[in-house]
Amino acid sequence: MKADQRMNSLKMIGAALLALSLTACANMDGHYRSDQYSAASAQEAPDALTRRFTEEFFDTIKSSRNMPANASMSRLFALIEKTVVPYFDFERMASLAVDRFWSQATPEQKKELTTEVRKRVISMYSIVLMYAQGSAQVDDQKIEYKTLRADPAGTKVEVRLQNIPSNGDPSYPRYYLEKLPSGWKIVDVNPVGTNWLAGEDYRNDFGEQITKVGIDGLIKSLSSESK
Repeated sequence: MKADQRMNSLKMIGAALLALSLTACANMDGHYRSDQYSAASAQEAPDALTRRFTEEFFDTIKSSRNMPANASMSRLFALIEKTVVPYFDFERMASLAVDRFWSQATPEQKKELTTEVRKRVISMYSIVLMYAQGSAQVDDQKIEYKTLRADPAGTKVEVRLQNIPSNGDPSYPRYYLEKLPSGWKIVDVNPVGTNWLAGEDYRNDFGEQITKVGIDGLIKSLSSESK
C-alpha cells in the first residue's frame, strides 16, 4: 500500500472509531445478538468487545488532548499501547501476516515477529490519534453495526460497521476476532472495507520480503522501520 493510501486508510479508521464512540446507532436485530453470545458464554461477546474498545480509544483521545502540545511521541505511544494491547492478540495477528512461513519460524523468530507486528499496530493507532486530535468533523458522523450473523458457539467472527460521514461516501470498517483461551481478541482490522491489515497488506509485504531475504531479513527490516 502506498504512503498516501495508507494515510487515507488511517484517517478512515480514526473517523470510524470516533464515530462509534459518539453514537448508539446499533443494529442488532439479527439471528444472533450480544445477549445470545452472553447466554452461551460468560465471556464478553465479540461485538460488545469491539464497542468497548472503540469507546476506550475515544477516551484515550480525550485524555491526550489534556497533554502538553509538545508531548513526546513516546508518551503518545504509551497511551495508545495501554488502550490497544488488551484487545488484540498480536501473536495470532503475526501468524496471519506471515501465513505459511509461520510454521517455519523458530520460537525466537515468532517472538520477534509478534513484537514487530505489535509495534506496527501501536504506531498505526498513534497516527490515528494524532489525526483525530485535530479533526473538526468527529462530531458529525455516525456509525451503524451490521447485523452480527454467526454461530454463537463459533470461535471466529467478523464484526462489520458502517461509518456515515456528514459529507462524503460511507466506509465499511471491519474487525476480525477469534475466541482464544484468553477470550475474544481482535486479530485483524479492515480499515475501510477493502484490505485486511494482517491477512492482506502485511501478508503480501512480509511474504515478498521473506522470499527475498528470509525470516531473519524480514525481522531486521521491520526492526529498522520501527526505530
